[in-house]
Amino acid sequence: MRDVADRLCTPSPLRALVLPSGAAIFFAPLERAFRPRKARFAVAERRDIPDVRTVRNGKSGLPNGQLRRTMGRYTGAKHRISRRFAENIWGYKKTPLATRPYKPGQHGRDGRKKKLSTYGEGLNEKQKLKFYYQLRERSFRRLFDKAMAMPGNTGDNLMQLLERRLDNVVYRLGFAPTPRAARQLVAHGHISVNGRKVDRASYTVDIGDKVAVREKSRQHLQVQEAVAQKPQVVSYLQANPEKLEGELLQIPKRDDIPMVVNERAVVEFLGR
Repeated sequence: MRDVADRLCTPSPLRALVLPSGAAIFFAPLERAFRPRKARFAVAERRDIPDVRTVRNGKSGLPNGQLRRTMGRYTGAKHRISRRFAENIWGYKKTPLATRPYKPGQHGRDGRKKKLSTYGEGLNEKQKLKFYYQLRERSFRRLFDKAMAMPGNTGDNLMQLLERRLDNVVYRLGFAPTPRAARQLVAHGHISVNGRKVDRASYTVDIGDKVAVREKSRQHLQVQEAVAQKPQVVSYLQANPEKLEGELLQIPKRDDIPMVVNERAVVEFLGR
């Protein structure tokens, strides 16, 4: 790839352009060489940095042609996404949906409501699940393939796998105020499963697993604030707020999952 990029800037022998006035302009044209589709990004590739991609566009806030590295997870405006789907996806107490129940943007208030196609509806529902469970495309596709291989309804299997993720179980048990806070607690090593520390948010909780806040993290500010709110725990989980531990009683059924989404449209979109 680097050889192709180097050939793009290889100068040719000097050429002369004679003007009507008799003056001559000497220049060296660049050699045009065949290049694959990704050749222009070859110089900017960084294979030693995981989960980082290089972006070249004018929408990134930089002039055209400049490069910027961005992480794979979403770091933009949270309330904007909630207004886009007309749902409090991030679980924040203060949400603008009460005062601004329309889509964001310049034409959000007075814009026409376009009828979505089947493709657009499936894409919207998939994006909603990705934002809610904080997954990237590759991880979401991996879960979908796993749900396809399981017996039964693919949509129900997908929702069950998403609900059994460790960060989501911590949030459902009421040990974190928001899904993002639950993910942070797991990533920082504050959560244990069956007495062993687990810091992977994608860990799949099985029936009978004991999920608890570690002894040294019981005074964590976010944990104490979340437990003080006394949230309602779903039926497939059993929580003990005093001991800060919980247990998965059964595989969640679709009717018990408090998530408003059309998983059938997601399955049709990903399986097309």
